[in-house]
Amino acid sequence: MLGERLRRLREKTEYTQQQIANALHIDRSTYAYYETGRTTPDIFTLLAFVNIFHTTLDSLFHPDGRAPEPPSGQSLYSLSKSEKQLLACYRAMPPEKQKELLQALTKRKKKR
Repeated sequence: MLGERLRRLREKTEYTQQQIANALHIDRSTYAYYETGRTTPDIFTLLAFVNIFHTTLDSLFHPDGRAPEPPSGQSLYSLSKSEKQLLACYRAMPPEKQKELLQALTKRKKKR
């Protein structure tokens, strides 16, 4: 059930298995095992999926529509592969690291 849900979320957001694996700093085969149900991700990986797919932990385990899926037709789908990879990495970061990155980028932009 979880594996099928991960696959559907990944396909809906148009990520590749490799892009998700890169964002999680794991081998593509490890991520593929999550999708096939061969292995189960730990809680920290599940929380990273929540950030990457911009969904809820509940929705990962309830694919019957009780929790929202990523919206279709949003601007995310017009991003390039590298932009999607960057977004996946950003979403996998802890909130404090996201804040640091945004501050660093903002400071850099102001210096120009």
